[in-house]
Amino acid sequence: MLFFKYLPGGIPVNKVTVILSFFLLVLLAVGGAVIFRKNKKAGVIAGKIVLGILLLYQLNIFSIQIFYDHSELRWIIPWNPSSISYYVLPLVALFNIKSFKDTAYVLGLMAGTVMTCSCLLFPDMWLDFYAEKFASAPYYADAVVSGNTEVWASIYMHGCLFVGSVWHIASGYFKIVPKNVKLFLGGFALLLTYAEIGNLFIVPGKNAFFLHESELPFEITHIHYLLDYVILFAVFLWCVYYLVPRLLFKLRYNKLKGDVLPFMPLTEQERKIPYSKYYDRPMPVYKKTAADAMRELPAELACDLGNPESVYDERSIGLRGFAKLPDGGYFVANFTPMPDVTPQMLEWWFKWHPKADLRYKIWFPDEHFSISTNMDESVHYPVEKVGIKTRLAINFLPGDKLGFDCEDMFGKGVVWAVFARVGILKGKLNHTYMIHFAKQTDNGLVLASRFWVGKDITNDNAIGKFINLKPVKSLFFSKRQAKATGVHCMMEYANLASFLPEIYEEYKDDVL
Repeated sequence: MLFFKYLPGGIPVNKVTVILSFFLLVLLAVGGAVIFRKNKKAGVIAGKIVLGILLLYQLNIFSIQIFYDHSELRWIIPWNPSSISYYVLPLVALFNIKSFKDTAYVLGLMAGTVMTCSCLLFPDMWLDFYAEKFASAPYYADAVVSGNTEVWASIYMHGCLFVGSVWHIASGYFKIVPKNVKLFLGGFALLLTYAEIGNLFIVPGKNAFFLHESELPFEITHIHYLLDYVILFAVFLWCVYYLVPRLLFKLRYNKLKGDVLPFMPLTEQERKIPYSKYYDRPMPVYKKTAADAMRELPAELACDLGNPESVYDERSIGLRGFAKLPDGGYFVANFTPMPDVTPQMLEWWFKWHPKADLRYKIWFPDEHFSISTNMDESVHYPVEKVGIKTRLAINFLPGDKLGFDCEDMFGKGVVWAVFARVGILKGKLNHTYMIHFAKQTDNGLVLASRFWVGKDITNDNAIGKFINLKPVKSLFFSKRQAKATGVHCMMEYANLASFLPEIYEEYKDDVL
C-alpha cells in the first residue's frame, strides 16, 4: 500500500509546528554540512539516502496517478521544471552522472529552497489548495489521509531536496565544473522546453500545475512563474555563452587548413600600411595544439614569487602549464623557443608595438584589438581576448619592485627581462604578476613566461577586498581562465618569434 496512508495526518499545521519544522530543516542542513565537511564519505552516503527517500516519494506520487486517476493525463509527469528536478536530482546523485550534476543540483537546490519556504511561509494557503484538490479529485481521499498530511509531505519532500543538496555540496560530492556550464544551461533549456510543450499542447490554457492561473492563490503562481523566468534567463545565457560563440568560431576558423582568420577585417587605411602583410600570415601554433600542450601541473612545480631565484632557475626554464595556488589563484608558465631572435629585437618590440593599434594586432591577429599607453609609456592599455575580451592595464616595473635582483638574474644567463603588474579599470584593480625573461641557449633564445593570476589583488578598495576573499577569488579566477592565459601566451609569442627578425630588419630605426 502507498506509504501516504502511514504519514501523520493529525499533526496540526500552525505557526508553532511550522517554526519548529523550519529550525529542524536548518539544523539538519547546517549541522550536517559542518559534520560532512570533515567526514566526506559519510556526507555522500547520507545525501544519497535523503535523495533516495525523495525518489521513493515521487514514485508514490506517480503511483497515485496510475492507480487512482482515470483521466488521459494519468501517465503524464508534471510539466513544471521544479517538479522534474524531484526525479532528475536523485537519479543524478545516486548514479553519479557527472555531466549533468551542475544542472540537477543547481535546479534542485533552487526548487527545494523556494518551495520549502513557500510551504513554511504560506501553510494556510497550501491547506486551501489541497482542500480544493480533494474536492476536484476525490480519488486523493483514498490515498492521502488529510490536507495536513499533504502539507507535511510537501514540506519534507522539498526539505529532502534542499538538505540532500547541501550535504553533497559540503562533502564535495558536487562541485561546479566550468566545462559543464554549457551542459548546465543547456539542461535548463531542455527542462523549460519540456515544461512549455506540456503547458501549451498537452494541457492548453493551463499552467504547470494543470490549473488555470485564476484558480490558484497568487503566491503559488508567482513562485512558479518566477522559476520559469529564471530558467528562461538561463536559456538566454546559454545562447550567449555557448551557441553564439560557437557560430562565430565557425566563421573565424578555416577547418580545412586550420589557419586563423582575422576576427575583424582591417580598414582601408590599415591595409595601406606596409607591415599589414604580417596580419594575414597563418599562426605557427593553432589553438587546439596550444590547448593540448597547456596542461595542469602538480602544485609543487609552481614557481614561488617569494623566492625569485627559483623563477629563473635553469631547471624551470622549460616549464609549461598551470597550477592551483594555495591562496585560490593560479600559476601559469610557458616557454617559447626563439632561435633567430636577439635580446635587442625583444627590447625594440616592446617600445615599438604599443605606438599603433595595427602593430599590436599583427602580434596576435585573432585576439589583439587595440592598444594605448600613458604619457611615459610605462603602462600599456591593450584590448585583447584572454578567454574573454577585456581592456587590461599592464604596468611595467623595475625588477626589484617584484623582489628580483636583476644583477643576479643577468649573471645567471638571463639576457632580457620585463616585469609587470596586470589589472583592469586602468590599474585600479590589479590581479596578476607577469614576468617574461629570455635565456641564451645553444639553439638560440628561449623566452620563459610566468604569471601569478589572482595573487595579491589590489585591496585598497571594497571591490578588491571582496575579490581577495579566497572563496570569491576561486570564482573569478578559474582553471579555465588560467588555461586560457597559458594558451594565449603560447600562441602570441610563437607568432612573434616567427616574424620578429624580419620586421625588426625593416623597422629597427623606426621608434615612432
